[in-house]
Amino acid sequence: MDLFIGILLLVLGLVKSASVDTTPSPTPTPSSSPKPKLLITSVVEPPFLDMEDDFWKKMGNDRYRGFIVDLLNEMTSRKEIDQPFEIVTSNDGKYGNKDNNGNWNGMIRMLIDEQVHVAAAAIVPTDDTKEVVDFGDFFISGGLTAVMYREENSQEPPFNKTLSDIANNPDITPGYVQWSPTQAFFKKKGNKDIEKIQSRIISKMGVPSPYVMTVKEGIETVRRWQGKYVLFTDYNFGDYYAARQPCNLVLSGNLNSQGYALAFQKGSSLVGKFNDALNAMRVDGKLQEIVDKWYKVPKDKACESYSFDTPARSLRVSGSFAILASVWTLIPTFVVFIFTIQ
Repeated sequence: MDLFIGILLLVLGLVKSASVDTTPSPTPTPSSSPKPKLLITSVVEPPFLDMEDDFWKKMGNDRYRGFIVDLLNEMTSRKEIDQPFEIVTSNDGKYGNKDNNGNWNGMIRMLIDEQVHVAAAAIVPTDDTKEVVDFGDFFISGGLTAVMYREENSQEPPFNKTLSDIANNPDITPGYVQWSPTQAFFKKKGNKDIEKIQSRIISKMGVPSPYVMTVKEGIETVRRWQGKYVLFTDYNFGDYYAARQPCNLVLSGNLNSQGYALAFQKGSSLVGKFNDALNAMRVDGKLQEIVDKWYKVPKDKACESYSFDTPARSLRVSGSFAILASVWTLIPTFVVFIFTIQ
């Protein structure tokens, strides 16, 4: 009986398997592969890039805030790019300069070594950098300025108003962020006061040190030494701090005119895509909206002597990028310039 039952079950199993539909299933339509993530490097320097107050609780891009974050979020979400990205800070915290042996550091080095696809910060295209990386269109205009201490709510710095005065006054220590675009500017020749200031910076001993690691540190040094230290930096950075309380900073006029651009690996196909997205943002006003967000000061935190609507502060994203492109390499020939509160 057991043998009979076993044979019966075997036969039934064969019949069942024979009745199964063996028609091949339709080949599934392959889904499009996710777009690769762009690696974008930057330098922590408010308001371009800053850490969130609770950054240690967050992951990825959520750890950061700033002008660059909003700029990249908007650009990469547009149809011209439509690609995810991840922010990675500069390996050594530097923008990128070339040493005497021709070796690069900072973000420029990361692009050369193909560690990242894009560098997004206050990067000034120069003849040297254009030899090793490509640049997009200018996304914001600026220039070099001197940040000085003044008595709170006073309109005047505690010394005379000429570049020559800074160069020749032994009681004033001029300085800048080490390995920054500003340092590269001061290495250029062509203006005797600029050259003298650079000579004093190189030879300076003791405190305060002319070198700082960040603009924020430089601003703190200006305030701490109350007229004994002058920080040379980008106007956009200086303006960000001087327009906010405590109202004890004053800026010079621009020492030069320059624009800031995204940098890419040499020969990158991304340049055109980012330029198209940037141009679209200019046209629809989104670029100006982002600038306003990070530079327009709330009334309860603003210095009364500052007005966001003055031309020097409201035209950062004007259409004059072609003009800027032709003048950013010029070294100023003037000696005296008037310190103003823009």
